[in-house]
Amino acid sequence: MCALPACSGVPCPNCQQHKPALHQVFAPFVYDRALAFLMQRWKYQGQRNLALLVADIISEQVTLPGDYEIVLSIPMHWTRKLARGFNQAEDLRQALIRKQGQLPSDQHPPIQRLKRSQTQTTASRGDRIRSLKRSMAVQESLAKMSVLLVDDVCTTGATANEAARACLAQGARRVDLV
Repeated sequence: MCALPACSGVPCPNCQQHKPALHQVFAPFVYDRALAFLMQRWKYQGQRNLALLVADIISEQVTLPGDYEIVLSIPMHWTRKLARGFNQAEDLRQALIRKQGQLPSDQHPPIQRLKRSQTQTTASRGDRIRSLKRSMAVQESLAKMSVLLVDDVCTTGATANEAARACLAQGARRVDLV
């Protein structure tokens, strides 16, 4: 249910104690030095074509269910998106849709980032959860929809869980993350 590797399908101790809003997480990689290098080039050096490479690798490792009604990218606050020039999660969403074929391409209604949180890269798990509380919203109904969220990196799952809560609050029946 989080991004940590599972042992025989048993949820990790944290997921057992604090049930995530996410139904399932598809995380084909463990974040390591090589992946950190790739992410740095993609996110901070603007090499947006790397989204296609990441989508290819994900597609080789993960078979996503074909029953999603909507695929949403994790939003960035507008100030962060303005500074970076793009949302890497949205680039990855578009690349996965092209690669996977069976995923719906519409992203309406999008998830909105209501407040800017501190940079998550150096924050502790508790700080991430606190800074993200009530930071996202979906303005339209997702009644009984199966939703797939897309993000570039999942460490504690705090960002994805907040996005999932926003989807569930609008009636989504299931929210997964890749």
